[in-house]
Amino acid sequence: ANLFQKVAFSGFAASVGVVVTNPLDVVKVRLQSQSLHGKRERVKYRGMTHAFAVIAREEGLTGLWKGVSVAVLRASTYGGIRIGSYAPLRDFLDDCLNKRSGSGELKERQPAPLGTKMLAAVISGAASAFLTNPLELLKVRQQGAQQSRLSVLQTWTQVVTQRGGLHGLWDGTTASMLRSAVL
Repeated sequence: ANLFQKVAFSGFAASVGVVVTNPLDVVKVRLQSQSLHGKRERVKYRGMTHAFAVIAREEGLTGLWKGVSVAVLRASTYGGIRIGSYAPLRDFLDDCLNKRSGSGELKERQPAPLGTKMLAAVISGAASAFLTNPLELLKVRQQGAQQSRLSVLQTWTQVVTQRGGLHGLWDGTTASMLRSAVL
């Protein structure tokens, strides 16, 4: 498969996975954020199953798919960047590290060493996380909103105005980059 096909298949697979798992992500976001809004004894959700039931009862089944559109965009973009940048980056790093000293000629291409592959994976993962962090932030904001029916554009505007500008869309980027670098 050529690079375009790999990127397209990666984006499609990630999109299908996100649509199927979005309810779990919504529940996870709600469970993780609920203790931030008050005393621990008075949490809204007592566990995963209870959270599914409460969200479905109060918001309808569509509440379990909050943020799915931006989640699909984020997953397909992230996967495309990561898959699309890995091989060219690996080959570039291998070429830089595999030159013969003095002659400037490249050796016949051999499979890249494990360390070069790992470095390329770390860089492509971190770069993908950096570039898609605004989408991740919007996804989590939409999934965590229990009463709000804000569109993606309204959520984006809210983040930008509350966080003092466009740089607010990159809140949490360092943690996302570190996580993606090792996954």
